[in-house]
Amino acid sequence: MSQPYSYPTAAMGVFLLELILTLVAPNFKRLFLPKYGRRHRAMGAVYITMLIVGLVDIAARVSSGGEGAGRDNGGSAFIASGFPLDRPGRVAFDILLGVAGTALTLTAAYDFKHAHTEDRVQNKASGPLDPDQTVTHEEMLEHSFYQMLNLCQITFLHLTARLDERDRAIGRRHMSLRSLAPRLALLAAVTAPWVLRGAFPTNRFSDNYDKKKGRDPWGVTSTLYRMKKYQYVFYKHALLHGLNVGVVIDGFNGLRKVPPTPTISLVDATSFRLYWLGLNAAYVMEFFLQTLVKRGYLRQGRMLRMNQCLMCISTAAALAVLRHTSIVGSLISLSVNFTRLGGECGGVALAAAAAAAWRMSPASTEYGYGGFLAGYDAVEDGHVCVWTLVLAAVPLTLLERAARRAIGEFSSRRGAKAKEE
Repeated sequence: MSQPYSYPTAAMGVFLLELILTLVAPNFKRLFLPKYGRRHRAMGAVYITMLIVGLVDIAARVSSGGEGAGRDNGGSAFIASGFPLDRPGRVAFDILLGVAGTALTLTAAYDFKHAHTEDRVQNKASGPLDPDQTVTHEEMLEHSFYQMLNLCQITFLHLTARLDERDRAIGRRHMSLRSLAPRLALLAAVTAPWVLRGAFPTNRFSDNYDKKKGRDPWGVTSTLYRMKKYQYVFYKHALLHGLNVGVVIDGFNGLRKVPPTPTISLVDATSFRLYWLGLNAAYVMEFFLQTLVKRGYLRQGRMLRMNQCLMCISTAAALAVLRHTSIVGSLISLSVNFTRLGGECGGVALAAAAAAAWRMSPASTEYGYGGFLAGYDAVEDGHVCVWTLVLAAVPLTLLERAARRAIGEFSSRRGAKAKEE
């Protein structure tokens, strides 16, 4: 492997080999065959298999020549075994991985609900990194929300990639209304699930390093929780909202006056494939590894080391994805979140407006191509887009807050009624 992503790919391979050969295989019967929680155990086996398939696909791409090699152009030595995956295969794999991740968390939440409710589990805080912590039913439900977000985002990225290719094929200006309208509709659709956030429990990262809760603020696990908090903030505003805004407003490669040589879309690039696999693996493995510690199959120190390894792999791959992120949009999203001026929907609308305005400004690298010199109609559509998004941010924020409040109250009443019964 001589490609740029050979080392992170090899590191992911070592991680999965260690997991399977030293932990899963020796304890397979005890982990996956008991009747108790059988649905979750079956989904766990399916999910690990999906991770292996994803890694084999990436390794085949890297070893056979990088981005352009593979079954799409006949350049891979892995054709006989079906790798690298072609485009329909990648789309199917990404959707199935998202569905499997969501099913995995929901089956965990309901198969083990009776023994893992918060009134039965006496944790000092939340989180799966401490040896004496037990993942609660509420934490599993919260985790399922983010798994569903992953499924929504990968679907959005595949659909936007097809729009990008269509616009390039017909030479459509990127800031024109006909190009922006379907992209903004997809952006609204992928952001809409945040309205349902109030229906899921919320656990604060800071509880895991709060001295008032009996935690050592600067212990090893507390430091890891701090890192996870900052990683979450970075993920949410740069790799979720910022990336979504970036691909909608700027396109995967930008549309210039003279279309450049067609390049592979972000969602099909090796860097993104590795990032996405690492992100999904990290979401699941921190809970799975903690379960292995609780069952006595894994030592605490080794669990922390494996979590750190996976964190480094996904972070290294994420750096290559950042160039497709709207920096302006990410900063606006972050600012709206920390100042509490708006919700997720309103914040993303303002982020998209700022990204569109920046793209048309003389300071933008796209100025003179997709900016003011792109043609009168494109410029006018761009200005309409900016002001529409800015004005829409206020009602979107009010609607989201009202929806979250109503959903939160409904969930609270339902939870109280369930406890009474």
